[in-house]
Amino acid sequence: MAGNSPSVLSGREYAILKLLWERGPLTVRELREELAAGRSERDLEIPYTTVLSLLQLMRKKGYVVHEAEGKTYRYKAKVPRVKTTRRLIGDFVSRFFDGSTEALLMGLAESPDVSPEVWEKLKSAIRRKRGPNDE
Repeated sequence: MAGNSPSVLSGREYAILKLLWERGPLTVRELREELAAGRSERDLEIPYTTVLSLLQLMRKKGYVVHEAEGKTYRYKAKVPRVKTTRRLIGDFVSRFFDGSTEALLMGLAESPDVSPEVWEKLKSAIRRKRGPNDE
């Protein structure tokens, strides 16, 4: 991996990372089963070779490492979840909102899909961020 941080993740790569963060080290076969478990019966299963190729690419990008276990490898996340999620959000804001967090937040504020519970959680997070003396 060249540079300070791994390159951007695809959707499937992120799905694999989430499983590795949640379930710990997994083999290609175990990952394939976990990925298939979240899909409907109409969806085609992801081929073993596709999962293996994704893991090999993710290893080159610096997102995962593997350890030999008999004749197979067990893969685990090399990057922390919080740091990676923050980076992905930053990439998203940069790509789709010209780097403007304000544009993202204002777009969410106008969305009917955000529940009142989410707004309350956001208000609490803002109060914590400001501190007790910043009213």
